[in-house]
Amino acid sequence: MRLRLLPLVRGHIWVRELIVRKPVLRIVRLGKDFNFADLIEGSETTQKRLDVTVDRFALVDGTVAFEDRALPERRTWTSDDIQIEAHNVSTLRDDGTR
Repeated sequence: MRLRLLPLVRGHIWVRELIVRKPVLRIVRLGKDFNFADLIEGSETTQKRLDVTVDRFALVDGTVAFEDRALPERRTWTSDDIQIEAHNVSTLRDDGTR
């Protein structure tokens, strides 16, 4: 990861390049909930959130595994070799591309 440091002074995280290689995301359905449900439950805050801009993001050789434990017989699906490339992704503007 490469950052632009000067924008940090203004509360803006500006990433020039972020490359993630061979990440694995494991999603598990546990009845009505998923194994990440506690991460998306929002907490109300009055603090200003930081702005984020990423000039170039690349995900290389990613894997997603989905396990369904809510079925009578557990099943797992996997998707391998996921590639993503995105440019100019930002909370400040909407001209990003992928």
